[in-house]
Amino acid sequence: MNRSMRLGPQEVPLFRATFEKLRFVTAVVVIGLVVLAVGLIGHATFDVYELVLSWVTGHGKYPAVQALYITDVYLVSVVILMLAMGLTKLFLDANVPMPEWMNITGLDTLKTKVIRAIVLVLAVTFVKQVSSSDSAQEIALFGAGIGAMVVALAIFVRSDAKPPGGADQAK
Repeated sequence: MNRSMRLGPQEVPLFRATFEKLRFVTAVVVIGLVVLAVGLIGHATFDVYELVLSWVTGHGKYPAVQALYITDVYLVSVVILMLAMGLTKLFLDANVPMPEWMNITGLDTLKTKVIRAIVLVLAVTFVKQVSSSDSAQEIALFGAGIGAMVVALAIFVRSDAKPPGGADQAK
């Protein structure tokens, strides 16, 4: 490395202060995620109102399928809120109170929790597809695709859980 390219001690505090402040850019992401989740929750709640109204008036078709769609939107909203809460804890305020099940110690723990919630959303999506499709082949292909995604996510989570260097170095 060229000596003129090296940083002296006087430049390091400037970079440190800059990068410490850059973490607050994450606040924009968190605010956007919260607005998105609240918007989805509002939309799903309006759908609940319409569903109940259709039950009362007797004009509703396939209420179970509609309920699954609404449940799916609520689940996605919760996943988005989990992501916002985790990013807040990791980047903005490590002391923000969280439920015990949301114990976030790093980005890997947050990814694992979000991936587990995504698997739940995929399961609901599959049930929605089964309940609204008449084609056995379509259901089988859709199920295979979701199954492949779940396997890939499981492998991803499992590979992240291994210690650096793999298990062979522990011997």
